[in-house]
Amino acid sequence: MSNQLLATNTTFAELFGHIAYSKIITSTQKQDLITARKNATLSDEDRHSIDRLLYGLRRGWLQVVE
Repeated sequence: MSNQLLATNTTFAELFGHIAYSKIITSTQKQDLITARKNATLSDEDRHSIDRLLYGLRRGWLQVVE
């Protein structure tokens, strides 16, 4: 997971680890994940990680903060 997440210097692995541990995601991070998910150049591992985070959002396991 060496891809950079859009405008930030955070890799998907770092972002996934931070969000999974804290159970908190910012609205900007949420939008970045949705945008990145549409990117055709993602690896299968990155796409799966993003899908897991978005699934957690839908299930209410993650809290969105401003």
